[in-house]
Amino acid sequence: MKFINVPGFFSQRRAIQKQYWQRLQALLKQTSPASQLILNFASNTGGLAEPMIAGLAAIIPDGTLYTGLDNHGRAFPRTLHHGHLSDSLGQESLTFQPPKRLYFKHITVIVGEQTASAAEITLMALKRNPHVTLVGHPTAGYTSLNSGVYLNTGAAAVLTIGTLKSTVKIHGQQLFNNQPLIPDVTTLYQPLAPAQTGHHRQSAHLDPDFISELQTIARSNDS
Repeated sequence: MKFINVPGFFSQRRAIQKQYWQRLQALLKQTSPASQLILNFASNTGGLAEPMIAGLAAIIPDGTLYTGLDNHGRAFPRTLHHGHLSDSLGQESLTFQPPKRLYFKHITVIVGEQTASAAEITLMALKRNPHVTLVGHPTAGYTSLNSGVYLNTGAAAVLTIGTLKSTVKIHGQQLFNNQPLIPDVTTLYQPLAPAQTGHHRQSAHLDPDFISELQTIARSNDS
């Protein structure tokens, strides 16, 4: 099995974004297609979806990743096509050198209650790959069509202006407006271990019991 952590990403600096997506692309490229690929989104709290999608583009089919439906009924498809990625309102937001497509028989994506916002958007894009299985617990549910408003003070406000429509159904659901993504396989244990400072908080480390469950799931995929 090949295990890749996919962290949240928040920098607006294009050079730093490029380093992030190129690192993810390189990790995928080093993975043998014969191995099971595991992507860890359990502690990915979001940020910017564009660098995440660019980093994982080798396993995300081109086309409409999802569609934003605003409160006036207008549709804004977010698309990926040969390294050209549109933003949530349909305008081109990122261009990158498209990586060579990679094909894995099984791609397991670990999700949990800290998987949020841009990470959830990236999961919608990943689920268009029929070999992707979400495993863990429901995500945070920060799923909506948003628009940024920049104030005179230099601050920015994010406004919810509509609903997200996933291209494929995720656990039978296609429309999301601040609802969580339900995994294909719900585990007994939370993916993230409880923090030592209290049982109601979680660390950034995977829980040992969850890892045992994940290994059992991986063996069943191989059989």
